[in-house]
Amino acid sequence: MDANTDDVQPEGEHTVDCRIPPPLLNDVLFKKEEVLGDGCVSVRMHKMEINDVKLEQTQGATHILEIADRSHISIFSAAPACYYFHRFYVYQSMHDWPVQETAIASLLLSTNASQRAHFPVRTFTRVSFKKLLQNSHQIIHGVSLEEGSKLFEDLQNRVLVVQRLMLAVLDFNVAVSTFWDFVIVAHDAPYASYVFSVANTMLSSPICLLYPQKEIAYAIILKYEKERQDRNKPRIMDERIWEEVDMKMMQDILEEITKHINYLEDVSSKNSDCESCVLTMNEVRELHSESQRRRSTRGTNAPPHSPRRQSYSPRQQSTSLQQRRRRQSRGSRR
Repeated sequence: MDANTDDVQPEGEHTVDCRIPPPLLNDVLFKKEEVLGDGCVSVRMHKMEINDVKLEQTQGATHILEIADRSHISIFSAAPACYYFHRFYVYQSMHDWPVQETAIASLLLSTNASQRAHFPVRTFTRVSFKKLLQNSHQIIHGVSLEEGSKLFEDLQNRVLVVQRLMLAVLDFNVAVSTFWDFVIVAHDAPYASYVFSVANTMLSSPICLLYPQKEIAYAIILKYEKERQDRNKPRIMDERIWEEVDMKMMQDILEEITKHINYLEDVSSKNSDCESCVLTMNEVRELHSESQRRRSTRGTNAPPHSPRRQSYSPRQQSTSLQQRRRRQSRGSRR
């Protein structure tokens, strides 16, 4: 008998090393024409205008962040949901699948997927399906959605259908990294609030389909590192980081970031429904100054800035800042 036959496994029996993480879904990048161009399914099949597709995609991804904020879901679960959302519409049309249902399905899938063993425990939040449905309806229509009503049942069934289709579109692979997994390295930098705000804003853009996630994160950080350098201040991040990235790609990503923020500001000035899609630089500076004041009062042993405590919606961020000021003013009167 051949000596090697002892090592041959019987037919039909296979071993799988569960310790090996699955391949990441976003290892595959898309061309811009496939995402927001003539190759887009919504444009090619249903003759939708590219501007309309871009607007609905922005509003849908922003709706994910609004639901996540109201449901107290971590950004580390909300960011993958935005990736699922954008990727879904590479293969499916907005004409067939409305963005509200897709947004809820993306967030539901992300919160379930983030509870798998290969994800750190800190990155997920348990949330009920009912809560996602009710919060979404409350945000859009301003009224509560009663559980058990026909409207509730219809929305629930439509979301479940979209979720099943989304799993097929993703080829049942929900393992994904986002630029939030890398942008967190700047948590203790003086410009952390700026970086996190821009990162939140860019979740409404399909840029996550066009470039590697690490490069997107480092491009956002590089923007503020350059500003420090222009003011003759030393860089915060380790110089070895910049040796790992393609600086030409960094410039391309920075151009895309600038275009998207300008687009959101232009759209929000024309459409009140899009006001929460963009965080103006004045609001960012105000939030950053508030964060710096809090850290200075805590002393040098203060914990690093936590992105999970930051609201995703600019409108909610501004409101929370006003509430803190009112509390401070009441305290000073006493």
